[in-house]
Amino acid sequence: KREEDTATVVEALDSLADSVNVREPTHEEDAAQVAVLVEVARQDELEQAVGALAEQWDGRVEMRLLGPLAAYDFVLSPTPEG
Repeated sequence: KREEDTATVVEALDSLADSVNVREPTHEEDAAQVAVLVEVARQDELEQAVGALAEQWDGRVEMRLLGPLAAYDFVLSPTPEG
Protein backbone atom coordinates (compact mmCIF):
# COMPACT_ATOMS: atom_id res chain seq x y z
CA LYS A 1 0.00 0.00 0.00
CA ARG A 2 2.90 2.35 0.78
CA GLU A 3 4.18 2.05 -2.81
CA GLU A 4 0.72 2.92 -4.17
CA ASP A 5 0.37 5.89 -1.82
CA THR A 6 3.83 7.15 -2.72
CA ALA A 7 3.06 6.88 -6.44
CA THR A 8 -0.17 8.84 -5.87
CA VAL A 9 1.71 11.62 -4.05
CA VAL A 10 4.42 11.81 -6.72
CA GLU A 11 1.82 11.95 -9.50
CA ALA A 12 -0.16 14.67 -7.71
CA LEU A 13 2.89 16.89 -7.13
CA ASP A 14 5.09 16.16 -10.14
CA SER A 15 3.53 18.76 -12.44
CA LEU A 16 4.17 21.64 -10.02
CA ALA A 17 7.58 20.65 -8.77
CA ASP A 18 11.03 21.03 -10.24
CA SER A 19 11.84 17.73 -8.56
CA VAL A 20 10.05 15.13 -6.41
CA ASN A 21 12.34 12.71 -4.59
CA VAL A 22 10.97 9.68 -2.80
CA ARG A 23 12.51 9.30 0.64
CA GLU A 24 12.73 6.25 2.85
CA PRO A 25 10.04 6.21 5.53
CA THR A 26 11.25 7.19 8.99
CA HIS A 27 8.50 5.28 10.76
CA GLU A 28 6.75 1.99 10.05
CA GLU A 29 3.38 3.76 9.88
CA ASP A 30 4.47 6.31 7.24
CA ALA A 31 2.27 6.06 4.16
CA ALA A 32 4.61 8.09 1.95
CA GLN A 33 7.48 10.49 2.36
CA VAL A 34 8.72 12.71 -0.43
CA ALA A 35 10.91 15.78 -0.76
CA VAL A 36 9.50 18.33 -3.19
CA LEU A 37 11.51 21.16 -4.77
CA VAL A 38 9.05 23.90 -5.71
CA GLU A 39 9.46 27.56 -6.61
CA VAL A 40 8.32 29.83 -3.79
CA ALA A 41 5.80 31.39 -6.19
CA ARG A 42 4.04 28.01 -6.44
CA GLN A 43 3.75 27.38 -2.71
CA ASP A 44 -0.02 27.96 -2.72
CA GLU A 45 -0.46 25.41 -5.52
CA LEU A 46 1.60 22.88 -3.57
CA GLU A 47 -0.46 23.46 -0.43
CA GLN A 48 -3.69 23.03 -2.44
CA ALA A 49 -2.45 19.76 -3.98
CA VAL A 50 -1.43 18.39 -0.58
CA GLY A 51 -4.76 19.55 0.85
CA ALA A 52 -6.61 17.68 -1.89
CA LEU A 53 -4.72 14.49 -1.02
CA ALA A 54 -5.50 15.03 2.67
CA GLU A 55 -9.22 15.29 1.85
CA GLN A 56 -9.05 12.18 -0.36
CA TRP A 57 -7.35 10.20 2.41
CA ASP A 58 -9.30 11.71 5.33
CA GLY A 59 -9.54 9.25 8.20
CA ARG A 60 -6.81 6.99 6.76
CA VAL A 61 -3.74 9.21 6.48
CA GLU A 62 -2.60 12.27 8.40
CA MET A 63 -0.83 14.64 6.01
CA ARG A 64 2.01 16.92 7.10
CA LEU A 65 3.73 19.49 4.94
CA LEU A 66 7.06 20.69 6.30
CA GLY A 67 9.12 23.51 4.91
CA PRO A 68 10.74 25.35 3.53
CA LEU A 69 13.76 23.19 4.22
CA ALA A 70 17.31 23.08 2.93
CA ALA A 71 17.60 21.63 -0.55
CA TYR A 72 20.07 18.87 0.42
CA ASP A 73 17.64 16.19 -0.82
CA PHE A 74 18.30 17.40 -4.36
CA VAL A 75 22.10 17.61 -4.35
CA LEU A 76 23.67 15.01 -6.58
CA SER A 77 26.93 13.44 -5.51
CA PRO A 78 29.34 12.30 -8.14
CA THR A 79 29.65 8.55 -8.47
CA PRO A 80 33.14 7.11 -8.20
CA GLU A 81 34.51 6.10 -11.54
CA GLY A 82 35.50 2.49 -11.62
